[in-house]
Amino acid sequence: MYVDESTSLTTYDMIIGRDLMDSIGLDLLFSENLMRWDNATVPMRDNSLFLENPPNPFQEMLSMHDPITTEAERIQRILDIKYAPADLNQVVQDCTHLTDAEKSELGKVLAKYQDLFDGTLGTWKTDPIEL
Repeated sequence: MYVDESTSLTTYDMIIGRDLMDSIGLDLLFSENLMRWDNATVPMRDNSLFLENPPNPFQEMLSMHDPITTEAERIQRILDIKYAPADLNQVVQDCTHLTDAEKSELGKVLAKYQDLFDGTLGTWKTDPIEL
């Protein structure tokens, strides 16, 4: 699967193969211009958009990201952030939509798991998940 997050005028938001569509149960109903997945049905884009502005494969290739480079850049941005412990009392006080009783309950839950908010990056301790 390839997701295009560029701001260029590409035709496709995402390109996925038949194997992935089959494994996740995505149905493309061209006769009805619908995509169906689980209990959701979404209309396809208007076909006339492709006729008025046909895709330029060369331009689309130029706008593609290198997934490995993009992933490395994302990881580097995560590592470069200066993490600090969260002020849990301030977090609770900033929840102005909560009642005092709800704030008290939230404070207890956050305190119980305060090690999750210590400002450090943890280590994934389970088997990798493949989508």
